[in-house]
Amino acid sequence: MNKIWLLAGTAAVIGMASCKEVGPAINFGGGAKAVDTTYTAEAEKPQSRVVLVEEFTGCSCPPCPSGHLIIYGPGGIKEQHPDQVAVIAYHIFNFPQAEPVHGHAKFDFRTQDATDVGAHIFGGIGSLPNGGIDRKKNTAANNVLLFEKPLWSQAVNGDVSVKPAANLVVTSSYDESTRNATVKVHIAYTQDVAKKQSLTLAIVESNILDAQKTDTSIVDNYTHRSVLRDIITQYYGDGVIDSIATKKAGRVYERTFSFAVNKDWNADNCALVAFISNNEADDKEVVQAAEVNLK
Repeated sequence: MNKIWLLAGTAAVIGMASCKEVGPAINFGGGAKAVDTTYTAEAEKPQSRVVLVEEFTGCSCPPCPSGHLIIYGPGGIKEQHPDQVAVIAYHIFNFPQAEPVHGHAKFDFRTQDATDVGAHIFGGIGSLPNGGIDRKKNTAANNVLLFEKPLWSQAVNGDVSVKPAANLVVTSSYDESTRNATVKVHIAYTQDVAKKQSLTLAIVESNILDAQKTDTSIVDNYTHRSVLRDIITQYYGDGVIDSIATKKAGRVYERTFSFAVNKDWNADNCALVAFISNNEADDKEVVQAAEVNLK
């Protein structure tokens, strides 16, 4: 997908009534056209926490549907925490259980972005299904970032009540005739943050009917959800105000993305998942996430 960056020209308008200082446009990384705006305003009240669930799954993986149930099934994570969970399902290359079901599949969900996240953020994928919650090391799983499905709910339950260090608001405008999307991301710090941080924006698609192996059979019209289609930023995220050593409470950062939505994806079933994560050598923890419909 072509990745184009536009100036967030309305940045200084939001919060104008309480604005104390408007800074110049600053290039925060992500290419020569990645020009953004930052300013300060009255610190916002923290939002409810939205937890990021990153699931590594596969169509040729018989135990993977049991992982899907933990997230989407009756009494699952999504049902327990409405509007407080964002999900990305990764299908990776070079792993047999992640391959499309031979002789049955219509699609191939695998992407290089998913493969890179697995290899470089999580240190490699050794089994499926596996998942990470907010990219935090799990003390119940030997302090690893990626752990098996029985621990997912517990990890989510532990994070939903944490107040985020930054609020995250994502708005999307989609043009049916051109299939172009314009996505605005608004980050407002609710407390001081001295760590380097990154912004990641991904597009996922749900309600895709295709083959899936289960423990007992092959289901030809299985419903696949939250399938990663593309990471619009770099797969590891783009720097967020790294030129500012400490982001004080009240610091606002805004970016506008413009991109074409692949004609093979059903825009009605697509969603945008954005998240802010630490970008330190041994700390990639997600501090806030958001999930909104593309349309």
